[in-house]
Amino acid sequence: MIELLLYLDILRRQWIVIIAVTLLAAMASGVFALIQPARYAATARMLVTIADPTRVDIEDPLAYDVPAIVHGRPFAQDVAALLATQHVSISADEIMGALRATNQKREVSLTATSADPSMPIALLQAAAMQLQTGGLRYWGVAAPVPERPGLRIVLLEMPYSAERSNSMAAIAREVALRTLAGLAVGCGLAFGIHAYRETKGQR
Repeated sequence: MIELLLYLDILRRQWIVIIAVTLLAAMASGVFALIQPARYAATARMLVTIADPTRVDIEDPLAYDVPAIVHGRPFAQDVAALLATQHVSISADEIMGALRATNQKREVSLTATSADPSMPIALLQAAAMQLQTGGLRYWGVAAPVPERPGLRIVLLEMPYSAERSNSMAAIAREVALRTLAGLAVGCGLAFGIHAYRETKGQR
């Protein structure tokens, strides 16, 4: 109880420092978030399994490799080439920066982000199609014939449009989190000042 009262007293005496650091964090994060250009994102969900009717493994390992494959240059180059046939111009480097994948066992979540609101959906559709047609070639298996890629992609969810990822609600959440972080830093600084003064006073 005595220690708690001591801590509260330290915070009370250093309230200007705490408030200053908290406000600085809130204002800086708010300004930074507001000047960022609009970004749009969309996420597709799919099952990725080997196209072998004799395989019924619950822990099919293919989906675990998809995040690394999607972020690789060979896959990005193939997606860029596919989009070029649809008159969509985007480089492999841009695709590598825009696509991200995560997995939960055999379920893969594929997320695309872009400053162009139409691009995330185009990227998701092309990526899903390229995974299906490229098949096990991305796993180092000999290139399959188009009709038998060796991979089965089952789309669970494909969005129709992208949503703004840095909306006002998202900005408000980010500012709130950074403000709390600033408050924590301010409190830490207050205790640091107190400790410094105590040490200096003992010399």
